Amino acid sequence: MTSKWPKGIAASDAEYARVAYLYTQLMSTKTFKTTERLAEVMEVSVSTAKERLRKARAKGFLTSPGKGRIRASVITPEAIKVLSDI
Repeated sequence: MTSKWPKGIAASDAEYARVAYLYTQLMSTKTFKTTERLAEVMEVSVSTAKERLRKARAKGFLTSPGKGRIRASVITPEAIKVLSDI
């Protein structure tokens, strides 16, 4: 997934829903350093990937990771609805 992020304008909800989807897909493959892998796939810096994940969570498209050894985030029904409307 090459990053086709809009430059100079606010990203749409669909963009953040895609980030949530991609992140959960990477997590399901048991990839270590999931955020770093997400950054590679999106061709952005790790700090940019973290910011996009933060905004996806703020929009309600991705749950916050739990505490402890297993820290999994889950894509939300809201994100799935946005993606299905594309």
